[in-house]
Amino acid sequence: MIVITKDFKDKKVAVIGLGIEGSSVVRFLQDKDAQITIFDRKKESELDFKGIDKSKIKTVCGEKYLSRGFKEFDIQTFF
Repeated sequence: MIVITKDFKDKKVAVIGLGIEGSSVVRFLQDKDAQITIFDRKKESELDFKGIDKSKIKTVCGEKYLSRGFKEFDIQTFF
């Protein structure tokens, strides 16, 4: 069994890709009170936010979704 003890509260986390794995990570991080920004090539209207509280996340979407960079984030995850 893997136990994660990292404190994610108020950490700025970039989740790159909201596929199956990305969605799971976002739901996990929301339970840990992280500040989440989702980056995805798809338009926001095409993303599946099932089980995700959209009011507590930011999104960066579209073809140039990676051009913003990630320096402001404490943690970056790629899926």
